[in-house]
Amino acid sequence: MKHVPAEIITVGNELLYGQVADKNAAYISNQLFQAGFTVIQMTTVADEVTAIVQALVAAQQRGTQLVITTGGLGPTRGEC
Repeated sequence: MKHVPAEIITVGNELLYGQVADKNAAYISNQLFQAGFTVIQMTTVADEVTAIVQALVAAQQRGTQLVITTGGLGPTRGEC
């Protein structure tokens, strides 16, 4: 099976502050592997447009063929 390079970008200050454990990336990585992708990098960035864009540009520059983003969908319960 040919492995296609993929990356996962998780977005959220609560992840960076250690307030929430990132369970999504592990699950997504496993699912991608089963589908024939090789996750070459996982990145967590702040809830800021600039940080998200920089992560996407970096993934593109690495030649990543698939990027999955998760998070950044609004306030997390208990966020400061």
